[in-house]
Amino acid sequence: MSTLPEAPPALEDETPHGASWWLLLLAGGAIFAFGLYGLLHNSTQTRPGDWIKWVGGSVIVHDALLGPVVLVAGFLLARLLPPAIRPGIQATLAVCGVVAIMSVPVLKHAGRRPDNPSLLPHDYAANLLIVLAVILVGGIALTLARTARDRAAS
Repeated sequence: MSTLPEAPPALEDETPHGASWWLLLLAGGAIFAFGLYGLLHNSTQTRPGDWIKWVGGSVIVHDALLGPVVLVAGFLLARLLPPAIRPGIQATLAVCGVVAIMSVPVLKHAGRRPDNPSLLPHDYAANLLIVLAVILVGGIALTLARTARDRAAS
């Protein structure tokens, strides 16, 4: 009986292939084409120019801001946190980042109108801080509980 760990299984070819891949590619392409058709066909309501600015701006913000921030944060966390809690804390921070990014429209009061005070009536910055605090406390608690469980099992 050997005490050496088993060798990992050989990696299979991960190139997409097969009938199901092609069918799903066609289905996705059809859904994309339908959406593009709707965007252009209903251009008075959908305003394709604004849509292009939004998508283009999102790509630029992702590549110029979000990507580097995530890389630097991951680099720092890899050096500062013990390996046992690193994945849980990184996942918690990733969820916080997604929630914060998705909150930008309400933080900017996009859609607020002076003639309708019921649109965006809350203090969304304070609410975002509360939600982020709940996510952080919950993520840290789950990470510590999982770490304690794993230590007890070993």
